Amino acid sequence: LIDLAVSLFRRHPRRSALGLVLMVLDAKTSTPPKGKPEPKKRPKPELRDVELATELANWLQKQQQPEGLWRYPEGGVDLSNTQYAALGLWSAHRLGVEVNNEVGKRMLEGSLGLAEET
Repeated sequence: LIDLAVSLFRRHPRRSALGLVLMVLDAKTSTPPKGKPEPKKRPKPELRDVELATELANWLQKQQQPEGLWRYPEGGVDLSNTQYAALGLWSAHRLGVEVNNEVGKRMLEGSLGLAEET
């Protein structure tokens, strides 16, 4: 199922699903096949998965808004969208992709600032 999801994204990429795709790529490496025991060491991800994760994570990082959050193209900043970006970037990091620490810092500051406003 995970391979099918990745294959579908490769054929029909959608920017709105990048965080989810990164989580799926991470699950592909971290989830043992059904009926198999959990490995002692995390398997190395496939090079093409790391390359895709790098491309998606780099794009996500560039889309971070000045206040540290993410938004949909037609709307304002959105915590749900920010959550998917954060989870996707964490998954990319787990796959070995370099994620800028400042992106995470701005996200935390922006999320806390938004929480203080409400």
